[in-house]
Amino acid sequence: MKKKHKKVTTEKISKQSIQIEISIVVLLSTVFLLGIISFGIHYIQIRQFTKVTDTLIESKIDDLNFLVNAEINKEVIDQCINRFRFGKSGFCGIVTNNRSSDIIQNTVVNNQITDKMYEYSNTMATTGKKIVSFSYLDYNVMIKNFEASDFLASDIQWESGFIAYRPDEVFEKIIVFSFVFFIVSSLAGLFVIYFIFKGLLRRLVLKPLKGFIDKSLNVSYGDLTINFAVNTTNEFHTLGVAFSETITTLKVLIKKVYITLMVITRNLRTLYTSSSAVEESAHLQVEKVEKTVKSVENQNKMVERIANESDKANKYAAIALEKANVGMESMINLKDEMTKIEKSSMEISEIINMINDIAEQTNLLSLNASIESARAGDAGRGFNIVAGEIRKLAEKSTQAADRIHSLITNNNNIIKVGVDYTNKTTTVLKEISQSNQIITGLVNNISDEVKNVRNGTTEILNSVMYISEKAHQNLEQSEHVGSAIDDFVIQTIELQKFVGKFDTRSQKIKDNQKQIEAVLDAKLNEIQSVFKNYGKNFLLSDDVIRIELFKLKELWIGKTLITGNNDFADEISKIATCSFTIFQLSDNNLIRVATTVKNFDNSRAVGSYIDESTDVFQKIVNGQTYFGRVFVVNRWYVAVYSPIIDSTNKILGAIYLGLPEENEFLE
Repeated sequence: MKKKHKKVTTEKISKQSIQIEISIVVLLSTVFLLGIISFGIHYIQIRQFTKVTDTLIESKIDDLNFLVNAEINKEVIDQCINRFRFGKSGFCGIVTNNRSSDIIQNTVVNNQITDKMYEYSNTMATTGKKIVSFSYLDYNVMIKNFEASDFLASDIQWESGFIAYRPDEVFEKIIVFSFVFFIVSSLAGLFVIYFIFKGLLRRLVLKPLKGFIDKSLNVSYGDLTINFAVNTTNEFHTLGVAFSETITTLKVLIKKVYITLMVITRNLRTLYTSSSAVEESAHLQVEKVEKTVKSVENQNKMVERIANESDKANKYAAIALEKANVGMESMINLKDEMTKIEKSSMEISEIINMINDIAEQTNLLSLNASIESARAGDAGRGFNIVAGEIRKLAEKSTQAADRIHSLITNNNNIIKVGVDYTNKTTTVLKEISQSNQIITGLVNNISDEVKNVRNGTTEILNSVMYISEKAHQNLEQSEHVGSAIDDFVIQTIELQKFVGKFDTRSQKIKDNQKQIEAVLDAKLNEIQSVFKNYGKNFLLSDDVIRIELFKLKELWIGKTLITGNNDFADEISKIATCSFTIFQLSDNNLIRVATTVKNFDNSRAVGSYIDESTDVFQKIVNGQTYFGRVFVVNRWYVAVYSPIIDSTNKILGAIYLGLPEENEFLE
């Protein structure tokens, strides 16, 4: 860049300056104007003096003849001078043939008159008032005037002349006329200078400047391919070179900015996706943490209940252990008592055996008594009865003893079983007691562990609450980041849209895009042929469907619904191998109702629209096809828009086909 600036400086030094040209022209015009004015004023003054003096000579010639032919003395001269006085300071006199400034002395004019004339001259001259001067008549004019009046005496050896000091009245007229002449001449001169300057200004300034303005307007419309160089040898050439270099630099800069924005936009899409994923993950994390908090809170409550129940279990275990010990002692006492009962039963059994023995002896004795009573006959009959009764009692006693023995035996068996069960129960109670001791220890351990778990769950709950707080903070921050990224995306898209308006394309890219437009035109014809397979014409039904903020009538082609049918757009896009959109015309907008164009968040751009201020809209509503560069949602495309017309030639919307422009720039 320094070399370029140096080059411009060198060219500036070597070229003729507009300022010098204009200054020279203005200076020459001014000098010319002043010369004309000065010449005119001088000429007018001479003409006025000549006219005045000629008039005076012609009107006073008789008096001059009188002065020449008569006897001249001072009184006569004074009378003549006073008589010929005009104005407040005008004088007349006689001069020599050679028009000398000396007034003739001898007998014509004395020194007093001469001194008076010079006094006026010197006084006015020394004051710097240029209105004072002597004006001498042309000698030939004087001779002619005198000859016309028969005034030239041959016997007088001197010539007559006339001198007049400028009178006030005439001078005032001359001043007024000169001033008027000066004003008129100045205006005329300025008028001439104006046209000269205007022509010069038009040639040197306005014409090149108009070119600069026209080119600058093109630049303001975004065309940076303009060359500002002009075919001149003045500062405009330097300015044009500087402008061209500036535009070139700006073009390179904007192209770099545009390409950088494309790269930023591409990376921003990834960042936007990641940010959206992070934000969504933060939402899920918050939901999970909130669920975890609830679970931990529930778990903490359960642990509290378990701790309470553990305390109760510990108490119950202690009570059970105590009861088991009491039961074990009771069983031991029961065992001892049953052992005693068993011993008593054994003693009773021995007594029963003794009773049985006695009953048997009694039975034998009664039998012997019966035998003896039988032997005794009638005398022993009574004894026999007694013996029979005794035998019955003995039998009953035996039976009772046997029964008691049987009962005692059963009791002993039962007691043995009871003792066995008591032993077993005692053993079990010992085991229960031992188990209760173990359980009590375990319950104590469990209670302690539950307390530890409760403390742990409390800490976990606090940690989870802290995590929940941080998760909410992360969610809030991610939402702020997401909002900032959204704003950044909007600003980036707007900046890309603005920068893209400047035409920084190389000729190669322009040629490529012309070819792309031709390809899109061919694809448009192909798509219109495909549409014929669906139906002859597009038409609107009376059914209304909502597309984002708009309520639109359904657009059909044949039996296929178009409005909101993105599958149809995908199918056509695959055939055309480019992005595709169907627009519906509603009020002053072209609304996307089916499209493959996506928003920055990768959602379909259905519901977005083109307003009436765009060239595309104006072309479509006028039934024309638009080819060119357009900004579609969030990037620049080389695109074609064609109107959709029904059978009545009513415009229903538009078809769009486009290819991203960024691929060519990035290459």
